[in-house]
Order: sequence, then C-alpha cells, then structure tokens
Amino acid sequence: MRTVVKPSFPPVNNPEFLIEAALHNPIASPGLAEIIKNRRPKMVVIVVNDHTRPTPYNYILPPLLKSLTKAGVEPNEIIFLVATGAHRGNTGHEHIESLGAAVQNYRIVNHDCRGKLAFMGVLSNKILAVYA
Repeated sequence: MRTVVKPSFPPVNNPEFLIEAALHNPIASPGLAEIIKNRRPKMVVIVVNDHTRPTPYNYILPPLLKSLTKAGVEPNEIIFLVATGAHRGNTGHEHIESLGAAVQNYRIVNHDCRGKLAFMGVLSNKILAVYA
C-alpha cells in the first residue's frame, strides 16, 4: 500500500486476528454477531471508501463477512455502498482492486451525490440522514 505519510505505529503480525477479536468483543458494545442476531436486519449495508482512499479492506472485509455469515446474514442481504463523495464512481475493476476478491459475489453500489437523494430523518447527533 502506498501512503503519503509513513505510519508511526508498528506493523501487526496477524491483522485478521485483531479484526476478528474486535468484531467479537468490541469496547462498550455487544459483538457484531450478537447485534445481528438480536436485531435480525433484512439488509446490511457496509459503507466503504472509494478507490482514492488506501484502506486495507483485504484484511478488514473477510473477517467482517465471515462474522455476518455466521450470524445468519445471507450474501444477497449485504450491499456495499461506496462513499464516493464528489468523486466519480468506482469501475468494476476498481471495486475488486480496492475492496479485494472477497466482495466479488456481493452487490456493490456507488453513491452519487448528484443523484436523487431522499431525506431519511435526523440522527441523534443532529446529522441529516439521506439515502440515494
């Protein structure tokens, strides 16, 4: 991964293990599987960066998808929403390049800030919620 500023923290030997641990035992919250089992959502939307942000999804997404699957979420109930900001949408190749092979069988949608947005309400932190 290319970066502008060299990270000042030491590399991790097994990032997948740390991500799985955080998903199962987060700080001050039930684990993801427990939340999914209690809420039983019809759909799970995972918001991800566009191709302009170097995020290590190859480490993050496989344990996340595994945890969702174990909690009973089917692949057709998961949508990846690419937060493009004002950038153009990712191409199919850029989706796989930035998100990794783990997302190949999932629906991926590019957000379009110029498209038709629907007002969904106001979140508890006073941020407007809209959906494209």
